[in-house]
Amino acid sequence: MDSPAGKVATAKITLNVFRQPHPFTVLVNQNVINATAGDSVVLSVRPSSPVSSGFWKFGTASIVAWTVEPPDLNIAYTKRNVELLFNTSLLLRSVALSDSGDYWVTMDSPAGKVATAKITLNVFRQPHPFTVLVNQNVINATAGDSVVLSVRPSSPVSSGFWKFGTASIVAWTVEPPDLNIAYTKRNVELLFNTSLLLRSVALSDSGDYWVTMDSPAGKVATAKITLNVFPKPDPFTIYAKCNEVNSTTGDTVLLSVAPSEEVKNGKWIFGGNVIAHWMGAFPEVNADYIGRAVVLTNASLQLKSVSASDTGEYSVTMSTASGNTRTAKLHLNVLNPFTIYAKCNEVNSTTGDTVLLSVVPSEEVKNGTWTFGGNVVAHWMGASPEVNPDYRGRAAVLTNASLQLKSVSVSDTGEYSVTMSTASGDTRTAKLYLNVFKPQPFTISMALSEINAEIGASVLMSVIVSGEVKNGSWAIGSRILFKWEGTIQNITDFTRYYKELLPNASLLLKSVQFYNRGRYKVTLESSSGVTATANVTLNVYSTHRMCTMYNTTLTLSVLLALICIFAFAILILKKHQTVGYETNDLLTVLCKGYRVCLSFVTVLAFNLILIFAIVIHKNVCAPGQRPVINFLAK
Repeated sequence: MDSPAGKVATAKITLNVFRQPHPFTVLVNQNVINATAGDSVVLSVRPSSPVSSGFWKFGTASIVAWTVEPPDLNIAYTKRNVELLFNTSLLLRSVALSDSGDYWVTMDSPAGKVATAKITLNVFRQPHPFTVLVNQNVINATAGDSVVLSVRPSSPVSSGFWKFGTASIVAWTVEPPDLNIAYTKRNVELLFNTSLLLRSVALSDSGDYWVTMDSPAGKVATAKITLNVFPKPDPFTIYAKCNEVNSTTGDTVLLSVAPSEEVKNGKWIFGGNVIAHWMGAFPEVNADYIGRAVVLTNASLQLKSVSASDTGEYSVTMSTASGNTRTAKLHLNVLNPFTIYAKCNEVNSTTGDTVLLSVVPSEEVKNGTWTFGGNVVAHWMGASPEVNPDYRGRAAVLTNASLQLKSVSVSDTGEYSVTMSTASGDTRTAKLYLNVFKPQPFTISMALSEINAEIGASVLMSVIVSGEVKNGSWAIGSRILFKWEGTIQNITDFTRYYKELLPNASLLLKSVQFYNRGRYKVTLESSSGVTATANVTLNVYSTHRMCTMYNTTLTLSVLLALICIFAFAILILKKHQTVGYETNDLLTVLCKGYRVCLSFVTVLAFNLILIFAIVIHKNVCAPGQRPVINFLAK
């Protein structure tokens, strides 16, 4: 601007023009739908953004209402023969003339926006002229979907064909009872009602599809369906910026994730317990994690002052407003600061052994020192350890900084300490104690040198061992029952039939029989190569009931033998016997006629019974259960 005095002034204003934000609307594929009585009709709609609830009305009457509470969809129907589809479209089955009219759909967005749309349905009576009825003139689909171009002729047809643009897809002729079909395009199928099924449509399948049909009366009808194929949207995913996060105790850790679209709710879980969950914009943290866990605006999880107990797998589950749910997993490793781990804080050994004082540093070390009794055993700077002259030939520092001592003696007993430093200057010390004992003689003995058992009983041949067993064997006579090498603990489940080897090298016999009798020998070898043996004798006797029967049999046998001897003694005393008017001596009486056989058999039977009873009684009955033999022995 110029002033009357000739002054000039200038000013600048910047205007930023933004695009009009897309309002929340309900998109309608077809505002007016024509159908014939008996058809199934889809009132196809699509909201411009996710919805939280909505309802369909016919005129002023409610048809269906729904609410979205991910991952659930709650639907309440008030009219039969209708179905709410996954995209909130409405399917009307077998429509009637009374279904003609305006259908209203109202939807609410999570932000509180409301959108309404109207679709007019015209239901006509079955047309008399030959026509091709189309359920939906424009069909919208996503790449990869299967689409049905649904048509229905008003009367029977004799032939027809489908075209895509100017290219033929399929042609058919009807020659009752046969239907002759000729395809010229793959992934299509002519359905029984002359509709066309397109499988796994692609973007190139978008365009106009024409169907032409001929009636037997020579009438021709044509219909067009437009197919719009849209690219398939990317599925809802959760991206983890780092699937495995490493940290040290006391640090603050961020488990960072990024959902591919806006989420409505979700939760973080560790070890089966919920750390935090949210519904909308207000996360709630588990009481155990209050002050330590925070859910950020992008759904990432922040943990403060982590410890080794926080190591493990964390999972996050999120759901969108449309109900899509995904889960992502991340692993957190919480490492301790530089430490020296001793595999065994107290090592026991015997004189003459080679001992390893094993340690493991948590990270690479630069230098270190082993000391014992205030004296340096070995030290190293880098990769070249130096050993004290007093320990040369006996001590060696291994690559993992462990100390090996050869031919130890009792004087080596005591506390050993190792000090190590990392390249960053962290220094730690670990202490180990070595006990060196004089070797004890290796001996074994049996708890019982002789075992008496009844048939069917379980017998334990218990071994008492003075030291550690390396390998050994059990045998009866020259037959090996068990033989093992290595520690006894490795074969505790080694069972053969009725025999079982126990962890302490004892032998368990189950349900012993007479053939198990004998002398058993156990041979054990110590870790130092010393071998020792022990023996045990097993006697197997019959049960008390059987021995009672044997005692009774033997008693009767003895009584019968005594009776025979008594009878013979009477005859010997008489010397003569008179039968009729005949006088005979003892030999004539016993050895005359059939009496010679009877006498011989009687004496032989009594002797066999007596000998058999004594032999069985002695071998199958325990010493305390055979009084007859004990009486005869006395």
